Amino acid sequence: MLLILSLLAALDSQAQTTVYFFESRVGDEVYSFDPGGRFYHSALKYREQILEAHPYYGAHLVSDLQEVNYHLVAILKSQKTVKNFDAKVKAQLGKPFNLYSRWEDPNSTQCSKLIGQIIGVSPVLVSDGTISLSPDTLYRELKKRGFKEAPIPLASGSK
Repeated sequence: MLLILSLLAALDSQAQTTVYFFESRVGDEVYSFDPGGRFYHSALKYREQILEAHPYYGAHLVSDLQEVNYHLVAILKSQKTVKNFDAKVKAQLGKPFNLYSRWEDPNSTQCSKLIGQIIGVSPVLVSDGTISLSPDTLYRELKKRGFKEAPIPLASGSK
């Protein structure tokens, strides 16, 4: 019976798509890529690890949220699975980080582009007339797709 419960729990953890959103704050000032935005960084749960795009390491996996260098402020989850999730993640691993990486550039990435390309969220036209997939834009697009807020775990390692 314990084995069956363990297998069900493992299957359930794979059946969700979880995206983490972080802020960067100095004093009362919140840094964001969007005017009045809330988020500075985003990451994706992959199995029992966290996939992020880091300026030094590029697209890489970390073992837990404590290794992400920003303050966790929101989590969105969906019960929908990502088709070919493993292959899509593996195709991104090791790509160098470039904050200004163009969407169609297959040789570099940044945090929101990394997640968008894996789970199928393309950049959108934003209020200033540009195309963007910043962490704030990614958050809004995921909410439109039915992703739901999830509680932030205690001792999440948020910095």
